[in-house]
Amino acid sequence: MSKNYDSKTRLLSWLSFGVFLILVGFLFLVTPNLWDNIKRFFEDFALKKVRGSFYFPAPEHNHPVLYNTLAVFCIAFGIYQVLLLILEFYLKVRSSQKIETFSNIVFWVAGGYLFTLLRDEQISWFVFVGAMILVIGTVVLTKALLKLLFKDAKAGKP
Repeated sequence: MSKNYDSKTRLLSWLSFGVFLILVGFLFLVTPNLWDNIKRFFEDFALKKVRGSFYFPAPEHNHPVLYNTLAVFCIAFGIYQVLLLILEFYLKVRSSQKIETFSNIVFWVAGGYLFTLLRDEQISWFVFVGAMILVIGTVVLTKALLKLLFKDAKAGKP
């Protein structure tokens, strides 16, 4: 029975990798000069004073095309994760895998939302970085709490 779950997990991983590649390829096709925008973004970094004598790298300008592309990717991949979670319930994969997928939904959707705020200049680069750290912490905490609640996730039972 364990082999059946491992093969399902492996197939779902390949499915996710395929969706990832399709999304990346699609975004490169529909976003004019995406490579140039990526290059400009990395060339635009400079050290900015955060507080006192603490400096942190940040872009000097807004990069709305790149931020929008990243927001679309995150939200689309988050929607895919919702569909994947439904598929995982249908296929009765291990709870640990479902918990992982649920955590991924939180990460991708929150990241997409934060990129839209950054694109629209509703938050600064430093607020974006801080919020992403907060999201990652929330995802880690969510995973830990769900694994405690669903003990079979720890034991590897379906």
